[in-house]
Amino acid sequence: MCGRYALYSQDLILSKYNFKIKKNYNISPNQEVSIIIKKNELISLKWGIQPEWKKTLIINARNETINEKKTFRNLYRCVFVANGYYEWMRYENKKIPYYHYNNNNLMFIAGIYDENGCCIVTKPSVSYLSEIHNRQPFFLKENQIELWINKDNNNLTYDEIINFHPVNNAVNKIWNNSKDLILENNNHI
Repeated sequence: MCGRYALYSQDLILSKYNFKIKKNYNISPNQEVSIIIKKNELISLKWGIQPEWKKTLIINARNETINEKKTFRNLYRCVFVANGYYEWMRYENKKIPYYHYNNNNLMFIAGIYDENGCCIVTKPSVSYLSEIHNRQPFFLKENQIELWINKDNNNLTYDEIINFHPVNNAVNKIWNNSKDLILENNNHI
């Protein structure tokens, strides 16, 4: 599951997509997020899909069932853009936040959307990430964005290494939003 992420590369997003973002180190559900809906077109949309039958937002969808579940079947495909994301690991009676990122700076994450909101697509975690959580975002390489959006799932493999480290519990509060949130912090281990 992915419940928080960061996007702060303003200059890169502006040069690559001609789209202005605000730096955000603690993006949470129900906030406006930047998603790609077709080649190099970014829009802002609320993170979360609200079906009529459910009182809570759906922020993640399993890749294994997005084509089967009625809630997701008719949604469009999009791609979330991030610098990294947070995941929590249970350790004894605590939940420790970890920041995940790759060295190529931007991460592209499969998503689905309608006119009112969007959600991140997840898949079972690869072995080294499963130490933190059993689900992970469905990562895409930049050259796979159009394939995902056009529903061509063949050969969507991702072999880049995802780095991670523990971070401060301050990320647990959505009003905290500074670069310090992504810095390594081993105080709670």
